Amino acid sequence: IRRNTAAELPTWPYATDDWMERMVVTRRIQHHGHLPAARHCPWCWAWSGDRLSPMPETVVIPAPDGDLPALRFAPSSPNGAGVVVVQEIFGVSKYIVGRCQNLADEGYVVCAPVLYARLPEKPVLDPSSPDYLAQGMSASSGLDWDTAARDVVAAVATLRAEPGTEKVGLLGFCFGGGLAFNVAALTEVDALVSYY
Repeated sequence: IRRNTAAELPTWPYATDDWMERMVVTRRIQHHGHLPAARHCPWCWAWSGDRLSPMPETVVIPAPDGDLPALRFAPSSPNGAGVVVVQEIFGVSKYIVGRCQNLADEGYVVCAPVLYARLPEKPVLDPSSPDYLAQGMSASSGLDWDTAARDVVAAVATLRAEPGTEKVGLLGFCFGGGLAFNVAALTEVDALVSYY
C-alpha cells in the first residue's frame, strides 16, 4: 500500500478528512468516560475501557486499471485478520465508515476501496435529498462491474500482503454485497458476508 497525502487523493465520494476528523473526535468524546464498568456503548458499540482504533488513513491500492484510493482502518489491538468492506450504492458513506470503524475496534485491519473514484465525474450523493436512492442507483450504474470486481480483488490481495494479516474476509453492503459475492468466486477469501 502506498500512502498519499490528502492533496493527492480525491475528497469524494467519501467524507472529507475534516468531516472524518469531526466524526472520530465526536465519537471518542461521546464514548470516553461515560459508561460504568462492563457496559456496552449503544452509540459506538465499544465496551467501557476499550481502546478505540485510530482514525482511518487514505491509501492507494495498486489495481490493474490504475491506482485506486481506499480508506484503511488499523486496529489498536490487531487480531491477525483483515476485512475488505465493499461500499453500498451510496459510496463509502458515513454508514460504511461507521461499520469499518466498528470492525477495526474489534481488531480487524479494514480496507474500504473507493470504487466511485473510477467514475469520470463526482456523483451527487446527498442523504438529505428526497431522491437520494435515485442518486445512488445512478452512481452505481455508472461503474463497470468487471473493473469494480478487479478493484476489489486488488484490495483483497493488498490486504492479504500486509504483515500480520493471516486471514482476509469480504463484507459487502447492497451493491457491494453482490460485488463481494462475485469477487469471492474470483479470488480466495477466508470469509464472505453479503448484506442485502
